[in-house]
Amino acid sequence: MAARWSPPPFATRTVEAGDSSAVLQASRKAAAGGGFAVQRYDEAAGVLAAARRQTTAFEGARQDTLEVRVVVLSPGLIQIALVLREVVESGSGDGRGGGLVSSGIVRDRVAYDAFFERLTAFLTAP
Repeated sequence: MAARWSPPPFATRTVEAGDSSAVLQASRKAAAGGGFAVQRYDEAAGVLAAARRQTTAFEGARQDTLEVRVVVLSPGLIQIALVLREVVESGSGDGRGGGLVSSGIVRDRVAYDAFFERLTAFLTAP
């Protein structure tokens, strides 16, 4: 399971912050700022999962998902790992519903950088 979840190398940041809950709360705001709706928020486990619909069409639907894991490395030093995925559901085409769902990790660094910029802004806000 760990191999399936592993973020791209550029999708991990280390920040100095008071505690992991502040970082997770800032991650929640950063996700919302990107149009994501939170699906799972577990402060004790340091996990945030969110999704946003990208497109819907006759041939199927696409959505983006986001997962953040927060780990305390030492007091005041926190690691944030982010994985963005694009989930594609292709319809059966015969009107009976059901289709094939595939998921792939987003490798475009720009999407990760945008999230971390929003996160940093929320962490440094007064």
